[in-house]
Amino acid sequence: MPLLTLPKRTNGRPLQIDTETSPNLTIIGANGAGKTRFAAAFSASLGPEAFHLSALKALYEQDREDSTPGSIDILYREATRGAALMRTDLKGEFDRLLALMLNEEMLTLVDFKFRGMREKRRRMPSTRLEGVIESWEKVFPDNRVLIESGRMLFSREDNEDTYAAGKLSDGEKAVLYYLGAVTYAPPGSLVFVDSPGLFLHPSSIRSLWDTIEQSRPDCTFIYVTHDL
Repeated sequence: MPLLTLPKRTNGRPLQIDTETSPNLTIIGANGAGKTRFAAAFSASLGPEAFHLSALKALYEQDREDSTPGSIDILYREATRGAALMRTDLKGEFDRLLALMLNEEMLTLVDFKFRGMREKRRRMPSTRLEGVIESWEKVFPDNRVLIESGRMLFSREDNEDTYAAGKLSDGEKAVLYYLGAVTYAPPGSLVFVDSPGLFLHPSSIRSLWDTIEQSRPDCTFIYVTHDL
């Protein structure tokens, strides 16, 4: 998609942006200025090419599901229909995202054991979770991620105690959510990021989003924020 057409301006003329010269966009507006409505109209005009990331929704809006085709909520619903060992009662995009990645990890391991070894495959395919853990440990170099009994557990280098994802800080959860959710964005999609700095320390925002953008060079990122 080389050209993006934004919603009409007050003079009635639409604005077009060349994504080849401006691969990522930032929509900035004060609180109450209408940037959320503008972004919603923009997203609706793109249809299935739009993909949404919102840490606030993922962590706190447990009862509001995203019915957009290809969303994490829809992917979770589809996965639970065919996964005998996957919980079907999870609420919230964050927990559903973790379940999706762990389910894919399990299916990949089973497939490699029963088909890959028979076909003499020498290397197990990489998974989303593998890449997310690698990126997570770069963002938080003193932390480690463990997979135990089908759960993601976390620990620190200076402490042997482990804890579940629910014990992470909001900032840590947001980073984990962003790293994981963006892997489910369709190829070549436009990724709308609502308040990309929410829950994050200012010193880490640029490096985190640089890492995420580099992981999905096929996508265009559209940030919606009030923070210059």
